[in-house]
Amino acid sequence: MKKLLHSFHLPLLIFTIGLASFGLVMVYSASYFVALESTGDAASFAKRQGLWFVLGLGVFFFVSMFKFTAYKKLMPVILAVTIFALLLIFIPGIGTERNQALRWISIGPLVIQPSELAKIAIPLYVSFLLVHKKDQLHDFKKSILPSMIIVLMIAFLIMLQPDLGTVISLAAGYLALLIAAQVPIRYLLLFGAGGVLSVTILAITSPYRLERLTSFRAPFDDPDGAGYQLIQSWTAMANGGFTGAGFGESVMKLGYLPESHTDFIIAIIAEEFGFIGTGGVIIAFAAFLVIGFSIAMKSTHPVGRILGIGITIQISTQAIMNLAAAGGIMPITGIPLPLVSYGGSSLLITMTLLGILMNIHRMTYNRQVREEVQEAA
Repeated sequence: MKKLLHSFHLPLLIFTIGLASFGLVMVYSASYFVALESTGDAASFAKRQGLWFVLGLGVFFFVSMFKFTAYKKLMPVILAVTIFALLLIFIPGIGTERNQALRWISIGPLVIQPSELAKIAIPLYVSFLLVHKKDQLHDFKKSILPSMIIVLMIAFLIMLQPDLGTVISLAAGYLALLIAAQVPIRYLLLFGAGGVLSVTILAITSPYRLERLTSFRAPFDDPDGAGYQLIQSWTAMANGGFTGAGFGESVMKLGYLPESHTDFIIAIIAEEFGFIGTGGVIIAFAAFLVIGFSIAMKSTHPVGRILGIGITIQISTQAIMNLAAAGGIMPITGIPLPLVSYGGSSLLITMTLLGILMNIHRMTYNRQVREEVQEAA
């Protein structure tokens, strides 16, 4: 038992449980007004998030004990389930539309966001494929194209919802995987140029999407329309000042700031805990970036190294996009803050990814212990 406990990476464990616990508390604070109005129970959203937290914690520890190398045999099933779930969205009666987006499937009382599954499927599939093709990375058709086809297929299905934010975070993770595998730079530049061109075309061909992507630059030009949410977010942050108004004392969550418990929960954190609270969250994700890279670079397994970097960049990119959008630095794309925002699918998948990262560390640690025992013998 003692050996098992020692194999866990303490900083990663603290980050996962600590930030998810803080998120649960903030979901209660940020959602109680909306929950009271919509369900009659001020704690209803927090209760649901609490159930997902317990489930996520169980999955985190289970996955951390499950050798990441074993996912290779499961890849066909993981990819098939991901694509099938993304297709289910477009079946009437199963797909659920919210805020002009068709991103969820409803199965009885259970509501799931299938695009979250892609955050597991793509890093796993691409990592194993790139290592398998490591001697052919100079050949685009044999090494890069197979993974790119799968990634583009999944990205296309997610864009139909539409969900540009998730596509961008997945693309960032995919690019990190390619860099970690030391793919020739000409292919990286080709992928980067293709990504920029695709986003540009998607923006130009959709007035709604173009408005979302450009309104952050001048929100006061349309304060009651496209700029409303960002202005309210800024107001919440300004109200918080340096030390905040105190836990539960946010005014903007009382119906003034839409999505205050999901995409804009950082604004409520800023209002209630001020610059200190916001800075704490930013420091936590900065620490995670260091932790993730440390675990990945110490891995003696080539898949573990690439997969660890991909997971770290994907989660970090999502956090950066959310924080930057709430602060008006980037467009609002509807990306939740990992471990903190309300949303069962997001919480469960993020904790699963962190569990895989923990397992990468544990396999490295156990191998080092075995080598030390052999040397001592």
